[in-house]
Amino acid sequence: MSKTSTGVKGLMVFLWCVSVAALLILPANPGQLAKSLSSCTSLRKVDAKSFALCLYDAVAKGPSLLNHLYYKLYPPFPFGSQPEVLMPPPEDWVPSLSAKWFAPFFSGGGYSSEALSFVNYLSKKVTLGVMQHGDSVNEQYLRGMGIQAHKMLSDATRKRLDPKATVEICHSEPGAWSVPTPMYPTSECPTPQGLYSVGRTMFETDRLPEGWAERLNRMDEIWVPARFHVTTFLAGGVDPSKIHIVPEAVDTELFDPEDMDPLEIYDGDHRYKFLSVFKWEERKGWDVLLRAYFSEFSEKDDVLLTIRTYAYHSESNFREQIDAFGRKEFPDKAESGSLPAIHLLTKDMDVDQMPRLYKANDAFVLPSRGEGWGRPHIEAMAMGLPAIATNWSGNTEFMNDWDSYPIPIEGLVPVREGAFKGHLWADPSVPALREIMRHCFQHPSQAREVGRAGMRHVRENYNPDMVGEVVMKHLYRIEGKIRDSVHFAKNRPNEL
Repeated sequence: MSKTSTGVKGLMVFLWCVSVAALLILPANPGQLAKSLSSCTSLRKVDAKSFALCLYDAVAKGPSLLNHLYYKLYPPFPFGSQPEVLMPPPEDWVPSLSAKWFAPFFSGGGYSSEALSFVNYLSKKVTLGVMQHGDSVNEQYLRGMGIQAHKMLSDATRKRLDPKATVEICHSEPGAWSVPTPMYPTSECPTPQGLYSVGRTMFETDRLPEGWAERLNRMDEIWVPARFHVTTFLAGGVDPSKIHIVPEAVDTELFDPEDMDPLEIYDGDHRYKFLSVFKWEERKGWDVLLRAYFSEFSEKDDVLLTIRTYAYHSESNFREQIDAFGRKEFPDKAESGSLPAIHLLTKDMDVDQMPRLYKANDAFVLPSRGEGWGRPHIEAMAMGLPAIATNWSGNTEFMNDWDSYPIPIEGLVPVREGAFKGHLWADPSVPALREIMRHCFQHPSQAREVGRAGMRHVRENYNPDMVGEVVMKHLYRIEGKIRDSVHFAKNRPNEL
């Protein structure tokens, strides 16, 4: 065989390999890939590593054929950021099933805002009913709810649906579900007459609470917001075929930095401002935050940490606890008055004030030990703030090295007290947090570029329409599943 023919054959083999590789990474949605790549361009000004990581996430983690094949072979452990390939409904599809969403709509908190976002979109797409579920009504939250949202929920509450043609979504912690009975008084979900039951829930530690797996497996399927929960739910004994990822949306109309005036709380203060938003509990890592902030900065630094917090099964003497922490952990600084400044916000704020609070600050920071999703994180990112948060649990679904500042962890440590004592959660690295906060303080322009990359990422991928379309695809899948099962039951051969 001549050298020329050998060379041609070698070239053909090479081209074949390139063609197969191109086919395997070919994006299912070229438009989405183009948007993701465009989000990376500004990061060239920051550093080469962030730019490279952004490109990798855009190409290697996209909804490609290879990801699709991997998911089919090894569900539900995909390595892509879109693990489940969902078929979009036809343009002329008219849902034949209704949906009834049970959630703590009038209670406030994470489940409440998340559920409201879902039903606000679905109310325009399907016949929808809602029911207060899983928690008591919070009169103060109800008074602050917008007129439009209140009217939509009131109308949907009065809607009467045929349960035999209704998908029931139980959006709460599983103790509220009627499988077979709830563990405390609440509205019944799922109902005995319901056609199909979906559980929407999440958890923040490395494992499920006792009894959860049995309750989860009694539902027809389970929707979790992040891949983190797929891992913990599977390890806890949940049927793999039941688990589906449905992310949480951020209200990109409310949390929009354009034409948004900052909240006037600083009165011309030009210090670099870190903001942290959390309920006061050990899981949120307030001690980690104070230890890093008090260690890294002093009163000589032109810096301010604003903490927006509220009591959660805890005392509300936050200032006393902060001062006591400073005296115990940093006695010299406390005695000399050289601890850096903290601005504490504890009064109730209307929902429309939160975007203005984010706008008034330079960076968001929350070194929590575990998150179901991370609502303040994604709100801050939608407002363009660089987000500094623990690189573990639910918030890793939308936080990357190139669009935020993930805090490395030292490992997992036991929960020390409470109902989940013995579970494990993250131990965020204080030295790493100190370094990140110092970097943002000293290089604010670079931090702003990272914040802008995060803003584009979450606004493009987690806006209500994008997440609502994911829910609609699942409802379309469920409708097909029910239709196929009914067809099979009607046409099954007589058993011998």
